[in-house]
Amino acid sequence: MLNERDAAHLRESWNLLEPARRAVAVQFLQRLFAEEPRLRLKFPQDIEESMRRILALMEYIVVNAEDPEALARTVRGLGRRYLDESIGRKEVHAAGLAWMWTLERQLGAEFTPARLMAWSQVLAFVLRNLREPAPALAG
Repeated sequence: MLNERDAAHLRESWNLLEPARRAVAVQFLQRLFAEEPRLRLKFPQDIEESMRRILALMEYIVVNAEDPEALARTVRGLGRRYLDESIGRKEVHAAGLAWMWTLERQLGAEFTPARLMAWSQVLAFVLRNLREPAPALAG
């Protein structure tokens, strides 16, 4: 999956977000709901728990970027849950785009081409593995 250098870029960018991670989660969800309004119905009215889960997932991805087996197991579990909740490829793809958009806005000039590439690689891995348990995922 990610080599040591790319994993370091992922960690660096994640660490830069530390002071504003709550704002990152808010901005991500706002963008996601703007792009896929139907997804808002999948979240509780009070989205604090959802924000914590998003940030915990991103933390897990960053920490395990060099351990593809562990990351794949976790992501495949999410894929099964998303299938149960009728979340399809379109929505998952929108979430990836919303995350990259959020990173670009939050990091500004610190979102270097190397960091962009590292996040792109890890998100591509995540998206591939989300679909693996459910190849017939709707959307």
